[in-house]
Amino acid sequence: MASADTLCKKLLGVRSAVVTGHDFYQDSDGLNHLRIHARPSKRHENDCPFCHFAVEIFTKRQ
Repeated sequence: MASADTLCKKLLGVRSAVVTGHDFYQDSDGLNHLRIHARPSKRHENDCPFCHFAVEIFTKRQ
């Protein structure tokens, strides 16, 4: 059986992300929603969002 985090990643269609949490809530109209909290994995956190290559401007400064 898959974990809840794995199912959330499959719902989002991402492979290089870490799901940090999820929660269900109901709005004023009575609709149920699923909110998924995610961040890029360590390997991909310095990648450019457009070309997906590691870029110096996104790396940590010393």
